[in-house]
Amino acid sequence: MWLFSNSQKGAISKDLVPFMKNHLTEETRKAILDIKEAMLHLPIQYASIFIYQAVLEFGIRHVDEFLQWTKHHSTTVPFHWQPTIANI
Repeated sequence: MWLFSNSQKGAISKDLVPFMKNHLTEETRKAILDIKEAMLHLPIQYASIFIYQAVLEFGIRHVDEFLQWTKHHSTTVPFHWQPTIANI
């Protein structure tokens, strides 16, 4: 998991709990862990929040898909992702 300060613009950890509860399944957990593991062996780093976002909101399941996803989505911090109400 990750932590954000209360002064963080955008979502803070507690705001993501309902979304996470509704979207974490065995499949999505495995995808998140598989991507994190694969990223350990690559010479690039991303904050894990982006892996959660890619998997839970965009349906990414493999590291190659994640790396492609990063080419078209912001992966900078500070982080401003707030899942839409429809996704919560």
